[in-house]
Amino acid sequence: MEVLIAFLMATVANTILGVDGGVLADVQIGKLGLTERSHLWARSLTLFAAACVRVAMIFAVSSLAFLLEPQSDWWWLPNRWFSEHPEELVWRNLLLFLGAGVVMAIVIYEYWHGFQEAALGPHEHHAEQTTETKSGFARGLRIALALLGVQLLLGIFGVDQVFLMMSLMDIDTQFGWMVVSILIANLIMIVGMVPISRIIRRSPHTKFLTLSMLIVIAVKLAIDGSGGHFSDGLMMFILFMLLMNDGAQAFRDRLVSQRLARKQASATA
Repeated sequence: MEVLIAFLMATVANTILGVDGGVLADVQIGKLGLTERSHLWARSLTLFAAACVRVAMIFAVSSLAFLLEPQSDWWWLPNRWFSEHPEELVWRNLLLFLGAGVVMAIVIYEYWHGFQEAALGPHEHHAEQTTETKSGFARGLRIALALLGVQLLLGIFGVDQVFLMMSLMDIDTQFGWMVVSILIANLIMIVGMVPISRIIRRSPHTKFLTLSMLIVIAVKLAIDGSGGHFSDGLMMFILFMLLMNDGAQAFRDRLVSQRLARKQASATA
């Protein structure tokens, strides 16, 4: 019974922790301009590969043990600057903090890219793109590099999940249970990201909505990386409220459009 309870807790925790990774993967893959079917397959395979990486990380846990060792008191380590108790930090905190920096850099670049595209127009903004960049080989290489980058980011996200699994279950006697838990949580995420992705992509404010969600994820990583605590429940609530707010705005815009269309129709009748 104790094993079953730990298994259920680990599965629920892995599912919740996987939401931020799923959103991140969806946002990054969405920039590749794939068809909806290709986007679905790329995201699903990326999330499945990330689950396999987490299984490998658990299997090679002895080589990751140093992440739980106390962090050196070097003044130039950035996460120590924002910590109230830097002496309690371990190397895992630094990894999470650096991950936050990577995500925030992506957000800043995407904001700049979005403003440039709005100011110049999509055609002018991409006018300098060369024939080589447009070729099939270059496009395939760009997609492969983008997916590799997503995997590296998901690997950072998976560190917390690995150590959470180790705290809930015994790796020597329950390794099989841990693998099944990760795979079930991954399957839930693959299926769950289908409606979440549709909501995000159909919104008229999709780009900046997803960037706002990434900012929340980056803040959570930065707080966790500096020794603070940003609960997963709070993160889920904020992400849910962002989706609800954007959905309400889209619904309002639709009602306004319908009202104007009816007024125009009655005026021309």
